[in-house]
Amino acid sequence: MNETNVAVVGNVTADPELRYTQNGIPVANFTVASTERVFDREANAMKDGDTIFYRIAAWRELGEHVANSLAKGQQVLVYGKLKHKPYQTREGQTAYSLEIEPTAIGPSLQFGTTVFTKSAPRGQQATQPPAGVAQPVQAAAPALTAPVVATQPQAVPQQQYVPQAAPVPQGAPVPQAVPAGGVEAMSDDLF
Repeated sequence: MNETNVAVVGNVTADPELRYTQNGIPVANFTVASTERVFDREANAMKDGDTIFYRIAAWRELGEHVANSLAKGQQVLVYGKLKHKPYQTREGQTAYSLEIEPTAIGPSLQFGTTVFTKSAPRGQQATQPPAGVAQPVQAAAPALTAPVVATQPQAVPQQQYVPQAAPVPQGAPVPQAVPAGGVEAMSDDLF
């Protein structure tokens, strides 16, 4: 049977509930409501369409992180395996629910910001920073920006940030900048 992986953006409907199996394996359960936005031609405006509710079962460390990080009302992104689960209604009818077994979950940054704190590997004690002190996130590459000060006088002094190229590993092809004419102006031998 083929797996169907989906990416869903929606709101957490209640605080995640963390439980443990008989073997001590953590699982966090919660529901995400995803509402389609549709254009109403009569009103000439966007409006809410149908809402789909997805049950999320996050296992092991992901489940623990979810329980410690997410709360009701937050917008999240969930990526994982979609499952179609049957259940019995109160009337005895068979109905189906949509469940996602996630491989990744994160907060949406559309309406806010967050600070990522990497957890210690399983079995190692994490050292906590003092309260109120944010720890820098260790990046895979060197800093991407550096300040550049404008040389011409302006009414309000400003700083501009210009990305710097990351170092290229030895033997790797060197990335090329896209010419001013766009991709069409590039040589065909690059592709």
